[in-house]
Amino acid sequence: MSVSVILPTYRRPDGLRNALSSLMAQSRQPDEIIVVDNDPDGSARNGVANASAVARCTVHYIHEPRAGVANARNAGWAAATGP
Repeated sequence: MSVSVILPTYRRPDGLRNALSSLMAQSRQPDEIIVVDNDPDGSARNGVANASAVARCTVHYIHEPRAGVANARNAGWAAATGP
């Protein structure tokens, strides 16, 4: 079974770093982690790039500048490849 984790974020670099570290420490990692940055300025891009460099799974960065967690979730859902 393929597992995709969608992680919406908005200007919370410490929380994002902790969440990514926790996901990557799991004994059964997801097949992909999709971080959806809901900040119009794209503030999570560098943090996701750093996490992607050390991850054992694929980490995607999606920038969804339209405000609202529903927009972020929908963007993540559209990018997910797992069921």
